[in-house]
Amino acid sequence: WQVVFQQVVYSIWGGRNRFYVNEDSSTVDSLAKTIAAVLEANQRVLEKELRSKKRQNMNIRWIKVNVDGALSTRSGIAGAGGLLRDENRVWISGFRANLGQRTITEAELWAIWFGMQTAWEKGYTKVIIETDSKMSLELIDKAATESPLMVTISQIRNLRKRQWQCEVIHQWREGNMSADWLAKSGLSLEERSEERRVG
Repeated sequence: WQVVFQQVVYSIWGGRNRFYVNEDSSTVDSLAKTIAAVLEANQRVLEKELRSKKRQNMNIRWIKVNVDGALSTRSGIAGAGGLLRDENRVWISGFRANLGQRTITEAELWAIWFGMQTAWEKGYTKVIIETDSKMSLELIDKAATESPLMVTISQIRNLRKRQWQCEVIHQWREGNMSADWLAKSGLSLEERSEERRVG
């Protein structure tokens, strides 16, 4: 963005000088076209970099996403959290969210959705989601359409159908402590807000 800003400012300054020297109103149209061309060129570069980043991520084998939900019994506020790690257990990124007034099962399901969506947005195609909520796994696999949680469950099911390998499996609570901490820390965020951290 800094480079784009410098290019645009340079174009405006040059156009301003040409306008005062030549007193030609067509300079304004020419300047607008120049700025549009600069922005378009930089957009193409950005898109190319994003495609390259996704190709790099696709070359990684499997990543693991540990997720968890949390509930404050005093306020009824729920939180979700999780972390992404590569096949060598090296941290990739993490997330936490304040979900507002929800049940613990809703929080667990939302944590799964957040984990899947984060991995998908980053371009990973081989993903293992680990949750300590057996109830959530049963709902994802077996819940009927009349379930009050069907909206969230459908979002998770639709994500799984995309062009990638994504497994959602059970992890014992003892192996999910980092995600549990992130979920609980999400309770301290502003209501219905999300935070993602990389590195």
